[in-house]
Amino acid sequence: MRSILFSILCFGVLFYSCELSKNKKYILFIGNSYTYRNNMPSYFTNLCAETNKNVSVTYVTKGKYTFNLQSKRKQVLDALNYRKWDIIVVQGASRDMLRDSSTLKNKTLPAIDRFLSLFKKKQSNAKVYFVMTWPYKLGYAKNKKAFTATKMIQQVALGYKNLRSKNQLKIIPLGLLWNEVRLKRKDIQLYEEDKAHPSTFGSFLAAHSLYRVVFNDRKSNFKFSISKNWEKERFLQDHARRLILEDKYSYWFD
Repeated sequence: MRSILFSILCFGVLFYSCELSKNKKYILFIGNSYTYRNNMPSYFTNLCAETNKNVSVTYVTKGKYTFNLQSKRKQVLDALNYRKWDIIVVQGASRDMLRDSSTLKNKTLPAIDRFLSLFKKKQSNAKVYFVMTWPYKLGYAKNKKAFTATKMIQQVALGYKNLRSKNQLKIIPLGLLWNEVRLKRKDIQLYEEDKAHPSTFGSFLAAHSLYRVVFNDRKSNFKFSISKNWEKERFLQDHARRLILEDKYSYWFD
């Protein structure tokens, strides 16, 4: 019988468990408001439930937190010490890859190294994915290389490409997929009014994208809905599937 259980772990993080089959996967999300907005992990959990995947999904998030801040956060360390995780998904800040060279060298890149060291020491058997963030709707005006959405995602993608090359990271290229949807379907509002955070449709796209990559699921079609507009949801579902089907996306995490 399908059941959704809710509880609070000792380090103060909301914990979801779907009791659906015998082989449970323990999944940890580390992130910020891009991760928790609209309760995106619950969207992800619903997708797992539809495909009878037995998962426990936990998220450790704090708004505005960068890779640097997350890598030092006590709650993150507590989560990594709490149990052995099967899958860890890490999302940094929207401008982590846009920092000046000094900040990148002295804060962002050392933070990635701290994460990798922690994962190697405490979670050596976990599959670890880093999520590429999406561009602001109007770009980031304070950076001359990122002052439009297209230019911003180009710079963000370049940063993650360098991380992948340097550390052999698995990257979920959500930002690239998001930008394609933004250009193709202007009638689908991916952003909240601040033109940065995800709308419910944006979180819906994120959840489907993470699910497709984490479980390498090419075939499933989902009934889970967040609106009355099935056509838009089906488009986002199908677009997320492209992460698995097309080499230009799967290159990032193969």
